[in-house]
Amino acid sequence: MGITVNGEDGVSLSDLVINGNGNTAGVRLVKADFIRIHNVRINDTDIGIHLGNDADNNSFHNVALLGDGSRAIGVYFDQKTNADSLVNLSIVGFQQGLAFRGGKKAAGDGHVMRNCIIHDVGTAIVLDKPLNNTFGLLDYNDLHPVDGGHVDSIEGADFTTLTDWKNESGLDEHSMSLDPMFVADDVQPASMDLHVAS
Repeated sequence: MGITVNGEDGVSLSDLVINGNGNTAGVRLVKADFIRIHNVRINDTDIGIHLGNDADNNSFHNVALLGDGSRAIGVYFDQKTNADSLVNLSIVGFQQGLAFRGGKKAAGDGHVMRNCIIHDVGTAIVLDKPLNNTFGLLDYNDLHPVDGGHVDSIEGADFTTLTDWKNESGLDEHSMSLDPMFVADDVQPASMDLHVAS
């Protein structure tokens, strides 16, 4: 496990590099509200960020979650998570970029995601719950799965193109699905360079 915040509110984590070796979460929040995580890079963890058990109103800015293609999930929204904000995140090399738990212990609603890049993933956004009000705002993102991957999946229904996803959801109006042209994203996570190639 990387860093766990359990039952604390208002914690700030910044200017960190967290290196995993798989089978861990880089950051895990449990019953933790109003946590601010910014300027953080998480390399090679099975789950980059795990929001669980009433982790609400948390803020993530300028965070890079980097996997090697075999890692499971960039950000996992577990039971009863509400109104979390993701801005300027880069999620690269996971099977799922964002994943929302379904069933009786489903993830909550009102999440915001803007100006994020989800690249080189199997599926950019996976909802194992109805879409409904999952997102308060979802726009200005770059959702770029691997060839043969999906932009989104809602309860098992896959959307291969961004246009299909926009038509189904009414979200991501100004988003795109293009290769972000990073300097180096086909190397081990700790060596990735997410600057734009000239």
